[in-house]
Amino acid sequence: MGPAVTTRAPDDLLPLFDLDLILVTGKGGVGKTLVAASLAHAATRVGLRPLLVTLGPAAALEVVLGAPVRSEPAPTLGAIRAMAVDPRETVADTISGLLRSRRLSRAVIGAPGLRGLLAAAPGVEELALWDTLERALAERDDAIPRHRPIIVDLDATGHAKMFLDLPGTLSGLADHGPLAPLVARARARLRAPGTGVCLVTRPAPLVVEETLDLYPDLVDRELLVAGLVVNDAPGAPPIPAPLVPRLADLADLAQRRGDVELERDVAVTRAQLARHRDATAALGELKEQIQAPVVELPWLDDPTGLAALTRLGGLLTGGAR
Repeated sequence: MGPAVTTRAPDDLLPLFDLDLILVTGKGGVGKTLVAASLAHAATRVGLRPLLVTLGPAAALEVVLGAPVRSEPAPTLGAIRAMAVDPRETVADTISGLLRSRRLSRAVIGAPGLRGLLAAAPGVEELALWDTLERALAERDDAIPRHRPIIVDLDATGHAKMFLDLPGTLSGLADHGPLAPLVARARARLRAPGTGVCLVTRPAPLVVEETLDLYPDLVDRELLVAGLVVNDAPGAPPIPAPLVPRLADLADLAQRRGDVELERDVAVTRAQLARHRDATAALGELKEQIQAPVVELPWLDDPTGLAALTRLGGLLTGGAR
């Protein structure tokens, strides 16, 4: 298991680089992949050897990195090593390890009856994914971990819950059968002090609601929530507070003069103020209910390339509040 993680106060730095395994999760479309890639880039800049892993299709990660992501660890942008894990391949590899023969395991998986059974069995792919991560964590170069930390860009919240709920899903296999050692290792890894979850969200009502629903589930599973990352966090309001009351006067003036352009500008500013108020309230709710270091990331016009990853990585590792 990984080294003990020092408990830190919410206003300290994110303790992510104390971890062996960082699980990045959140609702689809909140920027999980960008956050995971930024963390990996920041890790390389402090001399670590991270491995960035995406589960399933690699398209989103390839856009962020501007480079292809293969099924085996390989260099991509800068010094970031990344890989894409295909759940179907992980099942073959896991059964191969159990049967000690990849040829035999492929024959077993290729049998139509068993293939259907494996597809229908809850948690089998998730267990195989855990086994893949465990093998990567065990790799060494002269007794030094080859990959540290391993940063996993999980699927959207629904699948992530299944992935993180593996011990409960496969509890019937925990005490006997050929999968028992894999279940036990996955259960231990989930609760290891070297494993942590990085929650990613945006300050929008529906997204915040889903984040606040997920957080107690993580706590109930005794998982370490090592950080909360809020993408597109509200910055300064569109106009200074003392000028807000003047908007009504400007609207009256525009109407009296028939100034369509000024009316439109006032309407746009009011809409921006409303969005800013909603985002600020959502951010406050997140900070109040989630006990973890919080990092607020700004909106980026171009969230790709080394410049973006460098900026966001610096904020992630030094901008907790």
